[in-house]
Amino acid sequence: MSVDSMIGQWGITCSTQRPTTTRDSTGGIINTYTTALTAVTVFLQQGSGAESDVLGAQRNTLTATGYCLLGTDIQPQDRLLNGTTYWDIQEVRTPDERSQADGVAHMRLALTRILPL
Repeated sequence: MSVDSMIGQWGITCSTQRPTTTRDSTGGIINTYTTALTAVTVFLQQGSGAESDVLGAQRNTLTATGYCLLGTDIQPQDRLLNGTTYWDIQEVRTPDERSQADGVAHMRLALTRILPL
């Protein structure tokens, strides 16, 4: 089975959000997310989970790998949004650096999600 057929058969439809960085009155950085793509199909495979301290509080950190079609407008630091669930995109890779969209060409996304305990 080719990667693009797995994306088509088992993928979920998400929207992507892209951050816009501004500064507040004290110079702190504020990220505001706006919708970049309204319908992108991503095949998600959840990885592992771990507990960590984030901003002074314990959190559950989940990891996943996402697969989408080659040429999808997704960048690191974007978010995938499905309903009320979002995944932060840490890395975007094109395995084998394929230049054309054949059945094996795809983009691989490294995703994380942080939840309160």
